[in-house]
Amino acid sequence: QTLAGAVGSAVAADEAARRPGPASTAMTKADLLEAAGIDAGTLTELEDYGLIRRSGRHYGPDALEVARACAALAKFGVGARNLRGIKAAAERDISLAEQLVGPQLRQRGAGARAAAAQDAWQIAALSLWLHAALVESGLDEAGLAGGVIVPPASTPAPRVDEVGGGLRSASSR
Repeated sequence: QTLAGAVGSAVAADEAARRPGPASTAMTKADLLEAAGIDAGTLTELEDYGLIRRSGRHYGPDALEVARACAALAKFGVGARNLRGIKAAAERDISLAEQLVGPQLRQRGAGARAAAAQDAWQIAALSLWLHAALVESGLDEAGLAGGVIVPPASTPAPRVDEVGGGLRSASSR
């Protein structure tokens, strides 16, 4: 399976997991350290570089995902300081999504905010898919093709024509 295909599978699985349901519970520092398999020093470093944020004395479920990904990268010698570029790229993707759904957020319709949120998540997912395809292409060009990707989910990658939603103008609603 390709890198882009694996990310597409993960995106599809993540979208399914984000369907409305009970709210996730906040975690304490001890809970996060245990669940992510990191030590307190690593968590402090991730917080210092802005990769993980807490609200009061608790961490959200996003902190666990970030901590697990950083822990996996640390096995290859990648430290928090090396992840500043990835964080900056994520912030640019967030800004792009916010800019694109801004007109939807200014609408007064009953479902405007929900539609904007759905579109923002789709834009983010497609950005990740594109990023994976570009990284894969770059690795191929560097002569590093053929790596084995273990997909995080069994869901097939979405085809472009299967990705629903998209931005809609106020006049087309």
